[in-house]
Amino acid sequence: MKLFYYKSDFGNFGDDLNPWLWPQILGELDAFCSADWLVGIGTILDRRLDDLPGTKLVMGSGFNPALPTSDRKKEIQIAFVRGPLSAKALGLEESKSVTDGAILVSRLFDPSKLHKRGRPLFIPHFHTAINFDCARAAEMADVDYLDPRSSVSHSLHAIGQASIVIAEAMHGAIVADALRIPWLRIRAHNYIRQPRMAEFKWQDWGMSMSVMTNSVADARIPRYTGRGSSLLRRLLCSHSCSVIARTIIAGLRSSKGTLSSDQNHGRALERVVACCEDIVQGRW
Repeated sequence: MKLFYYKSDFGNFGDDLNPWLWPQILGELDAFCSADWLVGIGTILDRRLDDLPGTKLVMGSGFNPALPTSDRKKEIQIAFVRGPLSAKALGLEESKSVTDGAILVSRLFDPSKLHKRGRPLFIPHFHTAINFDCARAAEMADVDYLDPRSSVSHSLHAIGQASIVIAEAMHGAIVADALRIPWLRIRAHNYIRQPRMAEFKWQDWGMSMSVMTNSVADARIPRYTGRGSSLLRRLLCSHSCSVIARTIIAGLRSSKGTLSSDQNHGRALERVVACCEDIVQGRW
């Protein structure tokens, strides 16, 4: 099998979990003939699958409501999907709704061995990180910052050392939850840019873990067309940093963080591991 996932030109922690995680969980992917493609972590159940020649095996991916769905279902096998909204959109049985595949991080990384910094950690969506000085915003809010374009190893260590994760990036929350670290959601640039997808995927995953994923604070960042003087650009940049910083602070004041129950986490992880074992044992 070959691995299919979204590859950002800039790097994106959630998507980049795929080549780090699946070979460690399943072993050498080339050794499996269950399908031609393993469709992994990400909101990638859409028409992009039509461009993949051969059969596909879906392992915890999410449905993308922004793109037409593939109709070539005979080429697609579903081990499990991210949540009940994805299952419903694809006409699947409820049993196929488990959770996001990134929960498997808890089988590969142990944060208890790290020195805890005991500070909040802000993880924006990678589009927000590209467009705004989020490091400066985190500094203004007096919290630690994780660039979502960082390596998987660096990201896991940063999340593992945090007291609470302030996440605009959904996989920041998913990984924090998997590692049993409280998290809260805020919204900044990406919910303006992709509102339908953002809400759908957060709710999809949240329902799978029986947790609320509503944003506790929103940043109202003015749209910028790229026109105007350098002074105007600097002023808008400074203003945007202040808005994001105030949103981080407001989020921390309004919420002590969320965490799925140990029971729900354990049940979901057990089901995901069982699907992986079926693949390893050749039952797919």
